Amino acid sequence: MDRDLSASNLATAQAKVVEHGFAGFISDRPEDVAYLFPVRAFVYRVMAESRGYEVVLLPASGQPQLLTADGYVDFYRSCSVDAAPTAALDQIVPAFATGASGRLAVSPDTSARLIARLKELLPEHLQLADPVLEARQVKSFLEVEAMRRAVAAAVAGMTAGLDASVTGARECDAAGQAELAMRRSGADAFCFSTIVSSGPDLGYMREVTGERQIDIGDWVMLDLGCSVNGYNAEFARTLIAGEPTPEFLEAHGVVAAAQRAAIDRVRPGGSVAEADRAARAVIARSRFRDAAYRHITGHGIGTAVWEPPFVSGDSDAIFEPGMVVCIEPGVFIPGVGGVRVEDVVLVNEHGHEVLTKTPHFDARRSH
Repeated sequence: MDRDLSASNLATAQAKVVEHGFAGFISDRPEDVAYLFPVRAFVYRVMAESRGYEVVLLPASGQPQLLTADGYVDFYRSCSVDAAPTAALDQIVPAFATGASGRLAVSPDTSARLIARLKELLPEHLQLADPVLEARQVKSFLEVEAMRRAVAAAVAGMTAGLDASVTGARECDAAGQAELAMRRSGADAFCFSTIVSSGPDLGYMREVTGERQIDIGDWVMLDLGCSVNGYNAEFARTLIAGEPTPEFLEAHGVVAAAQRAAIDRVRPGGSVAEADRAARAVIARSRFRDAAYRHITGHGIGTAVWEPPFVSGDSDAIFEPGMVVCIEPGVFIPGVGGVRVEDVVLVNEHGHEVLTKTPHFDARRSH
C-alpha cells in the first residue's frame, strides 16, 4: 500500500512537471519527501529540525533521488530509496541537471540558502515554480484512504481529550490523554503541540496548553491533529465545563452555523473565496460580529498540515474533486472565552464529505 501510494504520487507529480514544461524539480520541503518516497520514518524529524535537511531531486521521468544526512543514507538505501548524502550536493546536482537536460523548477518555498547554492551551481537552468505543490492539492483515492487513517487517529485523540477535560483537570493532562490516544491509534507524529485552552484568556485566542486547572464555567477549546504515514488530519472542538450557559450555547451555535455555511459551498466548481465569505457573513449577522475570528476560514491539508487551497476572501482558487480542506471559523470574546469548530472536509464528485464525524458539542461532556 505504501509503495503503491508513493508510485501513484510520483506519476502525478511528474505529469505536472511535464505539463509545465520542466525537465525536473528540486525541493527541500519535508512534505515533498513524504509525498514522493515510500519511507516516511524521518519526516517528523525533518520538519522539527529545518528545511534543507533533506533535498528531493525529481526528474520528469524515472525515479527521484533523496539527499539526506550521511547517517541516514544507509537506512534509506535499505528501503530501496535512491539516497545520497547532502554533503555531495555540489557533485550530484550538476549531474542531475545534465541528465534532465532542460529547465528545472525549484519550489519557491525552498530555503534561501539552498536556492542561492543552486543558482551558483546551475545559473542557466533554474526557474522558481511549484508543479509538485500543484499536484499535491488534489488527492488520489489512495491518498484519501491514507488521510482517513490519520482522521481515525485524530478522532480517537479528540474523544480522549474531551473526556479528560473535566472540572479540576489540568489542560496539560487532557492534552496528554489526547496524544496518548492518538499514538495508540497509529499516529506517527502530531501536527502541532496539542491545544487544550480554557478560561477567559481563550477569548484572546490563547492557543497555549499549560498547567491551568479547568474551572466550572470555563469554555474549553481542543485543537489537535496527527500524521499517519506522512498524511495529516487536524480538527477542533469546544466544550464548557459545567452546565452550558445561554451565552456559550449561542456563541457555539453561531460558529457551527458559520461553518455549515462555508462547508455548503465546498463542492466541485465552488469558489474558495465564497466559502470564506459565507462563514463570515453568518457571524456578522450575530451579536458576536466584533468577536469574529481574524484568521482565514480554512486551509488545505495533506502531507503538509497547512497547504493550498487557503480558504480566504482574496483567493481565486476553485474547489476540485480530491481536494481536502479544514474549515475552522470561530468567535473569541476577550475575558469570556472562545469557540472554534473545525472539520476535515473532502471535495468529492457530488459535493463534499465531512471526514471528522464527531459531534460538534455534546452536553454530556460538560462536567
